[in-house]
Parts: sequence; C-alpha cells; structure tokens
Amino acid sequence: MGAECTIPEMKSHSFRFLAMLFSGLLPFVAFLWHASAYGYWLDGAEFVAVSWKLGIAHPPGHPLAALCGNLFRFLPFGPIALRIAWASAFFAAASACFLYLLFERQLVWLGFRAQLPRTVLCVIASWWTVMSFGWAFQGLRPEVYALQAFLSCFILERATAIEFHGGKHAKALLSLAFAMGLALCNHHFLALVMLPALVPTLYSAWIQLGPKLLRRGIAAGLLGLAIYVYLPLRALAGSEPRLGNPTNLANFWWVITAKAFQKNTGDGVPQPLLERFFDVVVVLVQSLNGAVVILALLGLYVLCRVPAARRYAYLWAMLLGTCVMARAWLGFVRSNPDALGYLALAHIALVVLALCFVATLFRLAQERSYNLSGTKYAVAWALLLMLTAYGSWTKVAHASLKDFAATDTLLQGRYRDLPPSAVVVAHAPQTIFQYWGAEAEQNTRPDVTILPSPFLSYPQLSDDLAAQAPYLSELLDTYAAAQRYAPSLLESLAAEYPVFVELDPRVLPDLVPQLAPWGLLYRVVPGGSTSTDVEIAARSQQDYFRQLDAEIASGKQETETRRQLLWFHYMDALFYAAAVEPELAEASVDAGLELEPLAQQLNDLKKALQKQSPGKDLDIRPFLPN
Repeated sequence: MGAECTIPEMKSHSFRFLAMLFSGLLPFVAFLWHASAYGYWLDGAEFVAVSWKLGIAHPPGHPLAALCGNLFRFLPFGPIALRIAWASAFFAAASACFLYLLFERQLVWLGFRAQLPRTVLCVIASWWTVMSFGWAFQGLRPEVYALQAFLSCFILERATAIEFHGGKHAKALLSLAFAMGLALCNHHFLALVMLPALVPTLYSAWIQLGPKLLRRGIAAGLLGLAIYVYLPLRALAGSEPRLGNPTNLANFWWVITAKAFQKNTGDGVPQPLLERFFDVVVVLVQSLNGAVVILALLGLYVLCRVPAARRYAYLWAMLLGTCVMARAWLGFVRSNPDALGYLALAHIALVVLALCFVATLFRLAQERSYNLSGTKYAVAWALLLMLTAYGSWTKVAHASLKDFAATDTLLQGRYRDLPPSAVVVAHAPQTIFQYWGAEAEQNTRPDVTILPSPFLSYPQLSDDLAAQAPYLSELLDTYAAAQRYAPSLLESLAAEYPVFVELDPRVLPDLVPQLAPWGLLYRVVPGGSTSTDVEIAARSQQDYFRQLDAEIASGKQETETRRQLLWFHYMDALFYAAAVEPELAEASVDAGLELEPLAQQLNDLKKALQKQSPGKDLDIRPFLPN
C-alpha cells in the first residue's frame, strides 16, 4: 500500500480525463434542467443584481462570485436570473470532475488495482456527493456556495496529489495556494475551515520542497487574494448595490471581516451549541444517507488501523470535524437553507471515508483472486452505474427549482403594482434583495424608493440614500438615532408620497395606528387609520390572498415559500389583534395554521384571541419574535 507501488495503476491520462468529464456530465445536465429562473429566496436575488451590475454583495463582499456570475450574463439566451443560476450549475457540476480525481487517487493509494470497478466506484461517489440534496440545492440557484464547493474540491484534490507524491509536487502546491487565495475571495470562512486539515500536507511540502518554493506558494496565494481589489474599485465606480462602501481601509476591513454578522455566532446564538451540533448531524444524514455515514465511520477506522494511512485519516477526520463544528458554532441550522452550503466539505469527507471502506473490501476480494474487472462483471457494474444515475437524478429533482416562480409572483403585489413614486420601508433582507434583483433585471420601477432598514447602519448607505432622495433625510436621521421610524415623520411623508411598510416586529405595535393593509404591505395613512380604513383595506387584502393562493398553489409546497407565507399571516394576525379587529386576527391565524397546523406561536395567539374581552386590544408584545 502506498504511492511507490501503485502510481503505475493510474492508467492513461486520456482515459482519466474522459472519466473525469463523465463524472461531471450528469450533474451538469441535471442542474441546468432544474435551475431556478427567478433567483429563489434568501440571497439569490442579491447575487443576480450583484453579478449583473458588478456590485458589492453583503459582507464579506464575495467579489469572486460577482465576477464569475457576470461571465454568464453574456449567454445569448434565458432570463437573467437563470443565467446567473447556471453559473452555480456549472461550478457545482465541475466539482464532480475534481472529486473523481481525488477519489481515484485515494483508491489507488489504498492499492485498489482493478480499473473497471475503481472507475465506476469513483464516478458513483462523485455523483453521490454533488447530486445529494444539500449540494444540489446550491447548484440550482444564484449563490456563492457552488463556486466555493468547486474551489474546495480543487484544493483537496491538489492536497491529495501532494500526499500521493510524498510532498514532492511543486505544481500541486502552487495551484493549491492560488486556489486558496481565490477561495478566500469568495467565502473566506469556508476557506479557513479547511486549513487545520491541510496543515500536515503543507508542512510535508515545506520539508520536501524547501522554503523557497513555499515562498512561491505564498506569492501564488496572494495573487489569488488580489481579487479583493474588486471591492474598492467597484465602490469607487459607484456600482449598485455596494454594501459597506469599501472605498477606504476602514470600510474595506469592515466588509471583508463581515463585522455586521459577528454577533450572530457562538454565544450570540440562542440555540444551545450541543443542540446545533446534532442539527448539523441530522442534516448531513438526510442529505447523504445514514448508510454513508456508517460506512464513513468504518472507513475512518480502517485508515486509522494502517500506520501509512493515518495522514489521510487525519485529513478527512479533521475536515469533517471542523466543518461540522464551524456550522454548529454559526447556528441557524434548522431554519436556514443556506446552512447546507456550509456542509459541502463534510459531504466530501464522509463520502471519501465511506469509499475507503468499500475499497478495502474490494481489495480483500482481489487478494483472494476475484477478478472483479472480468467480462461477467461488466454488466453488473454498468447496471450499478445506471441505478446510481437514476437515484442521483431523483435527488436533484427533489431539490428542483425548475417550476419555482413564487418570488416573481409576490413581486407583482409589492413592487410592480405600487403607485408612482412610492416609498417602501423594508425590513427583511431578502425582501430588499428581491427589489434589487428585480430592478437589475427589469428596471421597470426606478421611481420606487426602498428604505433598506437592516442595512441603513452600513457605511455610507444612509448618506447615499439621503443624497438621492433629500425628502428622506430627516426620517433617516431619526432612524439612525433611535433605530425606529418616527410615526409623525412617516405620516408627514405619506401626505406627499405613497408610503408603504413591510410589517416586522420592529414596527409593531408602534405604527399600528398609522397603518392599513395593502396586499403584502401596509400603507401609511396620513392622519392615522380608522377602524373603517382597516376593515375596508382588509377585504381587499383577503381578495388579494385568495388570488395569490391560486397563483402559487403548487409553490406552497416549497419549504421557504411556505415559511414566507406563514410569516405574512402571522404579522397580519398581530396587526389586527393590536388594531382591535379580533375576527380579522383569527382569520389570519387560521390562514397560517392551514400552512402549518403545529405552529406554536400561531396556536398560542389563537388561544389569547379567544380569551380576549370584546372591544379591547390585545397586548401583542409577548408574541413578537425576538
């Protein structure tokens, strides 16, 4: 076992190249077919806007994702959001190619000499990894995680090449360093998570190749990091959006260190760390399969038993451990679909360990003179490959966003149909991203002004907005001082412009007396709203929801869309409860319970409404989410 006796088994470069391409072909077709044409929820619309207009995304800026996404805008067909989603599809599928090389090198090192079964097993393992639900979900929408997974696979493939050659592989070291620099420019947290696992490999290369080549490797890494120059250059060019405005060193550091999100980690997450850890484990089992996890543990045991293999045991065990603990430390595992994007490294480690155990079993069979590459086995291997292809395609179909259009449907009611010169006070980041993405793609409502409440504390953003719309200056100054919108200023603004508010715990119950429902938004009524205003507007809102339910009936089965609709109904119920409209509040609660009958907060609110005395408002503060 080891490189010195198995390198001749790597066969011809042309065969390996074809097998590598074959590994990426099926995922590529599947991801293209099932990709989202509407940017999806979460950060998808933001990356459509950033890629299309070469802007600056939320911290840490993600400059490489913007540049790579922009390359796909030049495709001569398809909606803009779909083209940017195809960038994710390309990188997610290309990951399979480098995984094939990684898996094959690992099996050759373990002494697996039978060419046919080795090739088939490596292709199957590649498909099983990149076409798992968690990985596929990143390849179907505009995001940074597919690109990061691709860079991670390349880095790990280069690391195994260095290990395979006993540390003496200068080209692999230099390309690894360059790719690491690029990875840091895309999602530095996930790039840094890899470093503990790579330390022994880099140390071995330093010992074998000397400090001179190590310095060249550092230079290659800095060359990759040079992509960060994109941030100040695009900020100085006035690109939109440009979150963080990194035109000076302080702002640049603020952006790339993601300071805005640092409080939402570790002890800043309400959920206990151990509970978050088990959430990650459950998500991995669901995404890959419980059998893969069990085989991976057996594979780790096998590698630990062989002294020469312990370097690989450390690599994959450390990669798995740091990835799982890092994601648990960040929190938000259950409710955040993006959490799956952080687990690509864990997927790789689990599959390669499982493959090591399977390869060990086959090697034992070889030692007992079983010719698994014989003609009589060829049909069995082909059948296994086809079954895996079918199962993998089914997994991608389960994550499919091909028919997803909910975000576009909802934009009609809270973007395209707004009155001229409307002002929208938005609170949810993804609502703001939807506006930015739609404006980048369609540019149909430049007259609409968005107040992006969660981003107003970002450097320069509030000042830029005030410069573009001077009539908002006093409102923005007041918000900056108190982190709340003054009702009197909103009413004064509403006397001149149509003003709409996205309901949020931060405006309830303070603004209830000034608001009346308007579709998915609430309109600020000059002089304050009356009970009659609310009741009349509520009837229009109910008609809107009936129409909306008909338009996105099938989309309501999609998890994030259901969560969004559930939030709308819950906010409506709280508003009506505070506005002393108990019947309307109960109707909103019932609409939410139709989506999620076990929603605890809705059930608690319904009980409170049933106990409330007629004619008295309900204190909604205990029901406001933190």
